[in-house]
Amino acid sequence: MNVVRLLHIVWFFLALAIAGLFVIEGKPAQTLVWGFSAVVAATFFWRSMENDPTET
Repeated sequence: MNVVRLLHIVWFFLALAIAGLFVIEGKPAQTLVWGFSAVVAATFFWRSMENDPTET
């Protein structure tokens, strides 16, 4: 597995965890920001999967 892909996965789960903490605290603006960050991380991960020259 590529290190960049691993960082995208870590970023995704970290963003979800932080968004979850803001849900518990009742702060919707921060929840949306971190939720969007998780979506961006997932998008970057899937794009890196599509552009992988090592896979056939």
